[in-house]
Amino acid sequence: EQEKYQQLFDNDAQRHAIAYRALIKHADDHLGWIEIFDNQSSEDLSGYYSVREISPHKKSLKTEKLTTKDDWIIMAKFWGEILATDHARADQDFSKKYISYSLEKQVTKLTDGKHKKFRDLVKEIAFDYAAQVERDYHSFNEQLKPQNCSLTQCNNDC
Repeated sequence: EQEKYQQLFDNDAQRHAIAYRALIKHADDHLGWIEIFDNQSSEDLSGYYSVREISPHKKSLKTEKLTTKDDWIIMAKFWGEILATDHARADQDFSKKYISYSLEKQVTKLTDGKHKKFRDLVKEIAFDYAAQVERDYHSFNEQLKPQNCSLTQCNNDC
């Protein structure tokens, strides 16, 4: 599997762009990736990063209305259904070059009788990914802010 992955993709950001196009029916035309070389900071931010246009029509989810644990659970179920539907469409239905089988059938087969273990794995990956996104966000804010701004000021005034 890893060898095939290496043959198909030059880097993780390229893989992300292709996967995103598979997941989204009308992906943005500016979807792609960039390689950043960083020899200036104490944290080496060099690497490949995915980029895409932010839609002028996109609004943030108003989470203020999600006030109880049950509200969040219901919302998570909706997000899970949306994500599962997107992944189901992103397999052989998108391109047999990348995934030549039915993802939903494969997941059903592999998780049969192991649902708790699968949920635990998904949670672990999701929390690790969320932590990495948060670290990346703070690193970029810190490195890209003007030198005379504190991070708080930079988010508001600079």
